[in-house]
Amino acid sequence: MCDISVELEIQAWNAFIEEFSWLAPGEPVHIDAEQARLALSYLEKRTAQGQGSIACAAGGSALNAVRVASLLGAKASFVGCVGDDVYGDIVRAGLTRAAVESLLGTLSGQRSTGIFCTASSTLRGDADKGFAHERITFASPSGARRVRDMDFDGLDLEKVGIVHVEGLLADSPRMLEPLFQCARMMKKMVSIDAVSSEATRRNREALKYLIQRYADFVFCNRDEFEALDVNIRECRPDIAWVIKADRAGVDCFASGQRIHVDAPRCTVVDDLGAGDAFAGAFLSGMLVGLPIDRCLQLGTGAAACALQSPGPEPDERCLRELSREILAE
Repeated sequence: MCDISVELEIQAWNAFIEEFSWLAPGEPVHIDAEQARLALSYLEKRTAQGQGSIACAAGGSALNAVRVASLLGAKASFVGCVGDDVYGDIVRAGLTRAAVESLLGTLSGQRSTGIFCTASSTLRGDADKGFAHERITFASPSGARRVRDMDFDGLDLEKVGIVHVEGLLADSPRMLEPLFQCARMMKKMVSIDAVSSEATRRNREALKYLIQRYADFVFCNRDEFEALDVNIRECRPDIAWVIKADRAGVDCFASGQRIHVDAPRCTVVDDLGAGDAFAGAFLSGMLVGLPIDRCLQLGTGAAACALQSPGPEPDERCLRELSREILAE
């Protein structure tokens, strides 16, 4: 996916929400490629006229996680699918910049690169005084869905320590299960991020089956965990459940124990990608053999790096300092 962040001046913002009144604030609105193209074209036109700003970056939950792992020193690979368009070029460039090996299927013709767009007004209020920053988020996976048609032949599992997968793909369990079976046979770890409460609810049974049978790590927020509707005590005891609760911090349930870590204390510039950064850092700590409490500490630090940086890309200097501070101890 390509992450797109748009800020409009208040007049342009009001015109946008009037023109696209069916895009409501709150949870991301999932729309088809044509609807996304119309909304994005409108936003691009407004910013080109000097009525706001637009920034693009490689994104998506799994990509955000492996990018952070790579910037923390892990050797990372990403498997996905993009369109033959400018947004696909942005995804490729972002992976190259973060030194992530990419196995990208490229679709020609009408299949465009998936996008995740966050639009907001430059007129920001004080959330502590009740003036929350209104924003609209819409997503259109488009060509990203075609990763289900890939066969993973280019992924050398001999060199892989952890396979990290978006739970959105649980709607095609026949595609995921052979990969997980192979990873298990080769004694590799499997990590699943639920990503979306809506998709988790829709694919609950398939996701529960994959987790119970194959997962070593599960990442989710409270809404996603509730949508999954599981009793951790009835699941395999060796699964580590990492449940994120925004400002309330993170709870990790592993081996019959609960470990809580507080949310990072920092100035929040943008919360996009913070949970993904947490997962990528946590898993990179696991790869080098850190105990789980240190992995949680590393994840919290990476989330802070993401929260203090605009867009989904955490500040690289912040991550490198974190790497030296925690991984060198």
